[in-house]
Amino acid sequence: MVKCLILLLIQPKSKSSTVNLTVTCSADILGEQRARSVDQEIIARLRKRIIANGLDAIVAISPENVTYVSGFVVPSQSLMRWRHAACILTADGQVSMIAIDMEATTVKAHAGIDDLRIYREFTDDPMDRLAEALKDWKLERSRIGIELEFLPAKDFSTLQKRLPNVQWSAADAIFNKARQIKTPGELALLRALSKLTDEAIGHALRSAKVGMSEMELAGTLLSALFAGGGESYKLMIIASGERSQFPNVGPSARQLRHGDIIRMEIFGQKNGYLTGVCRTAAVGDATPEQYKIWSNLIQCKYLVMELIKPGASCSEIYRKFLQKFGELGFGSMKFEPDHLRILHQFAQKGTHVLHVRDRAVGVAVTFAAMCLIAVEAESVEETARFRASLGDQLFAQCFELLSLAAVNFEVRHDGAAVVVSSH
Repeated sequence: MVKCLILLLIQPKSKSSTVNLTVTCSADILGEQRARSVDQEIIARLRKRIIANGLDAIVAISPENVTYVSGFVVPSQSLMRWRHAACILTADGQVSMIAIDMEATTVKAHAGIDDLRIYREFTDDPMDRLAEALKDWKLERSRIGIELEFLPAKDFSTLQKRLPNVQWSAADAIFNKARQIKTPGELALLRALSKLTDEAIGHALRSAKVGMSEMELAGTLLSALFAGGGESYKLMIIASGERSQFPNVGPSARQLRHGDIIRMEIFGQKNGYLTGVCRTAAVGDATPEQYKIWSNLIQCKYLVMELIKPGASCSEIYRKFLQKFGELGFGSMKFEPDHLRILHQFAQKGTHVLHVRDRAVGVAVTFAAMCLIAVEAESVEETARFRASLGDQLFAQCFELLSLAAVNFEVRHDGAAVVVSSH
């Protein structure tokens, strides 16, 4: 019989605690709840930011922020860019929504917004409906924020023509900053979805056996995810054996062999929210050296978890992580010159952790030469995301194909502050 060792990356706070990986039904995990209606606490927070920015209203037009305001995922909005949906929120708390005709009944039944404006696909321009709604709210001579990072230039030009006296400004930062700190309802949803996603992965890994294909594992994973109450998913990664060296690859027809390392990751989705969970397992018994590497990396994770607290310096947390990482024999980080410059700039800004759960440094590590550090700071005016894939002689001895060392950054600058966040 083939045993499957599940090496957990996110463990309970207590080292003596265990994690139950039994998949439970949706009623146990997420409840028999209907689609999330408008969260009045979210509306109140956005209103404060509207007023603080001297605006009369803001317009959400990206799929993420339409869901954030309305509490509902418009089904085809992210699939077909021309199928615009939008939400208007005024400074006095009025909400209006624009949606396509073929999804009108769906949106009306689930979004919980009384003022719903419908446009006809192919014959109507959704920007005309948006402009009409703003006029109906007497906002044709107001200061309005809109998501300029998402809205196509052609559509924005139409709005400017329809509403020549509106003073438009970018509202992207308003939404981003509001979303940095979650409401109790959002936290409850994310915790339940995280548990569900984790248990679905555990169920799939326990089913792994020699001769089983990665595609079969994928089917087992998705069955558990949906049976548990998940609505959708993003970025499913299943890579075994020699394929486990590749980042972000989907399942293939490759069959599992004894001694394989399996990397499995998926972002479970519910009500538009995503929770990404990654786990690593060994087909058969893990070797003593594999156990040792995994245990050392878990020590690094617990160190960082203990250091995360309000007012803590992100750069100091990172420095202590590197120190511990080196003490355990993993060697130093290897950066290209540009990466060193970016980290130096980040440290010099003195960014601090402001919130334990939502603005913090998080570490998830696997013994299969992957280390991910996520840092969220005060501002999201610019975003840098880095992932580190670490390797040294010890890793090369244990995993011939997992000795690659590389650090990748994606940076967007505007001269404000630095935010380093997980992929």
